[in-house]
This record gives sequence, structure tokens and C-alpha cells, in this order.
Amino acid sequence: MVNSIIGGLVTLLLVMFLLRRQIKNAFLHEDISARGSADEELTAIIEREKDRMRDDESRASP
Repeated sequence: MVNSIIGGLVTLLLVMFLLRRQIKNAFLHEDISARGSADEELTAIIEREKDRMRDDESRASP
């Protein structure tokens, strides 16, 4: 009887550990994908500003 209780507790702890790890991985994946989209937005903004600066320079040159 004691063996079955200990086995059940060990199984429960193992399941809790694995679920916690899966949840952490899911949140980490969301952070990475969110960071990737933010990087893409920043890259687009930088490219637009570079284009704007080139246009301003070309207009300023005689």
C-alpha cells in the first residue's frame, strides 16, 4: 500500500514537472516570435527612414 502511494506521488511529481516545462517552452516560443515581429517592424522603419534621407539628399543636391 505504501509503495502504491509513493509511486502515485512520484508519477504526479513527474507529470507536474513535464507540464511546467511544456508551459515554459510555449511562453518562450511566444516571446521569441513576438520579438521577431518587433525586429521586422524596426527593420521596416529603419529602411523607410533611410529611403527618406536618400530622397532628401537627392532633392538637396543641385
